[in-house]
Amino acid sequence: MDLITHLEEENSKQNWQVVVDYVGNDSSRFDAVVNLFINGQQKIVQRIGQPFGTIAEKNPHFIFPYIPKLIAYLKANPIDAVKRNVMRSFQWIELPEEYVGEIFDLGMLYLRTQSESNKSFFTNRFTSNLRTLSRTNRRRYFSTRNRDERR
Repeated sequence: MDLITHLEEENSKQNWQVVVDYVGNDSSRFDAVVNLFINGQQKIVQRIGQPFGTIAEKNPHFIFPYIPKLIAYLKANPIDAVKRNVMRSFQWIELPEEYVGEIFDLGMLYLRTQSESNKSFFTNRFTSNLRTLSRTNRRRYFSTRNRDERR
């Protein structure tokens, strides 16, 4: 399937579902979705965001190899649709400890800077992500941040 041609035809829930069904359990097809999500034109990025999040929910293990790329993409200040769908994808996985701080900082940034409708979204998703962190990781992260901020 030519994802770009398909996504340019129409922006609808049915169209998104066709992409989700096409990817199924095939990680190489998910790679094509991520590539478009990160490198596509704005219109395509907006349209593939919802299928990206849905696929991540159905196959959370697909996300792990892309975590560094997704964090870098978030740091490049992409459109709001990207921020919402990447943060949503992180709620379905146990975040590796080495990325927790960066994702936490991005989440706090979004809570401080987004419009009211996005703040509600980020608050719900972000608190969901925090719940997935182990108690030890939360203590370690917050004690390190507090120590650094006192300096």
